[in-house]
Amino acid sequence: MAAMFAWCLGVRPYVVLSGSMEPQIHTGSICIINTRASYEDVEAGDVIAYETVSGMMVTHRAVRVTKTGIETKGDANDVSDGITTTKDNFKGKTIFTIPCVGYLIWGIKTGILKVAHTV
Repeated sequence: MAAMFAWCLGVRPYVVLSGSMEPQIHTGSICIINTRASYEDVEAGDVIAYETVSGMMVTHRAVRVTKTGIETKGDANDVSDGITTTKDNFKGKTIFTIPCVGYLIWGIKTGILKVAHTV
């Protein structure tokens, strides 16, 4: 019931598959994204989610907000992503993260982890 309520409020979980946000957000974590967050309210320092041209979801830190868009960078990366986020591909703000749980969810989703039934 709580999950349905959160879904209706625009809260979405995403599994972190890379270390680009280490040590703040670890690989295998779950990022909880508020998809109803306003693009106009994003400030430098916020961790946001955006969709790339190829359809991949990325969670990186906003390092600069301009009229052209939002420049993002993974905390562990040496260079920024450039102006990667516009109102068109902005997906939301990270509310919080849950370490390690993503490994379990990803394993179930991809079939790597199978549930065994005993009779």
